[in-house]
Amino acid sequence: MPEEIVLTLAALSTALQLGVLSVLVRGRWREFPTLAVYLVGMFAATVVSNSLYFERGAWSAGMSRYYWVLETCVTILLTALVLSFVQRALDKRPSKAPTVRLVIGGAILVTAGSILYELAASHAFGMLMANVTRNLGFWVAVANLVLWMKMIGGGEFDRTVLMLSGGIGLQSAGHAIATSLTILSYNMAALAYYAAVVSHLLCLLIWLKALRAAPKRPRGDALKRPAAC
Repeated sequence: MPEEIVLTLAALSTALQLGVLSVLVRGRWREFPTLAVYLVGMFAATVVSNSLYFERGAWSAGMSRYYWVLETCVTILLTALVLSFVQRALDKRPSKAPTVRLVIGGAILVTAGSILYELAASHAFGMLMANVTRNLGFWVAVANLVLWMKMIGGGEFDRTVLMLSGGIGLQSAGHAIATSLTILSYNMAALAYYAAVVSHLLCLLIWLKALRAAPKRPRGDALKRPAAC
């Protein structure tokens, strides 16, 4: 994989992460604190992984261990972010409390089950972390889809959350493809890298647009306004 391309994509990712974080900190970080934590964690992971790569010029076995630890931590933060969006979307609808409990329970079950299964299978560390990240990422994609369906189906939704959720859905799809390609064959590592990075950059662009837009009243509120006298 040409180092110039890797360097360019890494610079774009870093710049967009800082851009989204800057917009969030200057405006709505109190409204989306979990998003702020996720962005900080993702930025730290990006800096560390890029530093390791460009210092050595290639991924060694030891560096891969660090990569998968960072990737798993970022995926866990992403899980927390999706949970916060689910809670935000349903917190004013007590009848939907079982949905929140189901989503949280699913996250715990998938994470614990994946780790226990991989430990029992005695896979190498890299394969173990890759499989756990893939399974948790799949759950994030499903939970994010449920969130979309609940918001749109209910007739009321926060447009910002809808766009942020859409970015996550796009990124999750790209990462799921990338992780699966990596597990299938290391010969597909370059293709997996491009799938993950491109979906990640598109997600950040969507987030930047969502957070720059002025907050709007939920769609359903228009139906609740009293008629003019």
